[in-house]
Amino acid sequence: MFAACSSASIKLCTLDQKGQPVVQWQKSCEFGRGDTLDWLRNGKAFLTCHAGNVLCHVVGKQNQADEKTPTVLSLPGGPAIMRVCGEGSKQLVVAQLDVAGPIKIFDLGALLGGTKEARPLAILQDHDRPVTALAASSASGHVASANAAGSVYLHQVGSSSSTLGLLPGGPALVTPKRCLAFSYGSLHIRLAAGADDGQIIVWQVTQPTAGPIVLPTRLRGRVMGVGFGTYNKIPSAILLGCSESGQLFAGDMRRFPDVQMTLRSDLAVLQHENRGLREQVAALAQRLDDCVSFGALLGNGAM
Repeated sequence: MFAACSSASIKLCTLDQKGQPVVQWQKSCEFGRGDTLDWLRNGKAFLTCHAGNVLCHVVGKQNQADEKTPTVLSLPGGPAIMRVCGEGSKQLVVAQLDVAGPIKIFDLGALLGGTKEARPLAILQDHDRPVTALAASSASGHVASANAAGSVYLHQVGSSSSTLGLLPGGPALVTPKRCLAFSYGSLHIRLAAGADDGQIIVWQVTQPTAGPIVLPTRLRGRVMGVGFGTYNKIPSAILLGCSESGQLFAGDMRRFPDVQMTLRSDLAVLQHENRGLREQVAALAQRLDDCVSFGALLGNGAM
């Protein structure tokens, strides 16, 4: 089961026996552009962010979402990106999209319960350039953010939120990053970043720290999605990356910091070749199931 949001609608889908998506529920979007989507860790609800409005969709019986769709948070200033952070989905991290501004941390339980005024627990003032990407660890309180200058910051979110610092990178940190992802599990937490020059960079953010490790393979075009694979819902040593051109990379990280390339392939994302049109990959997502599987979202909404 997966969810998708666009400028016109929010959809909840499952896959049939042939692997084709089947829409189980959909709702027209009242707020316009859909910016980000993230699931709660229990898999029973997901959040979407539209023009600064964070909505909660509870998945009920027969894979139907709650029609009420309460707005749990409204932020002025337009489009935003958000991530659910921490084991047990304790915090909500929000930053205004493509704007130089603060990163705000909210108590997600209080927002969902509607018991308190929506005041942030903490505000992190680190970026003097527009924020382009956010990632949150599901196993710890780590949050990462990237800006238009290519800088990647590591934050600690919890009872006392703070910025741990700018991740080292040298030349690897001068190219904008459009995607960030943390590894699963609490042992050797790693962070991957995809850059506009086709490079994928990895840091190990827990002791012993390491990085940046710049992978030897450079993809064609901007990297639009990175992620770490799982097998039987257990973290694996597979790192995935996909560029806007449809080039896919899979790496073996069992001997980290030495990363071995295990797969390099091109997804069939070319459309309407006779008219000179070309679709581009917009996002990459992994399934937490009994195999390492993934989906690529094209710019026209197709998968």
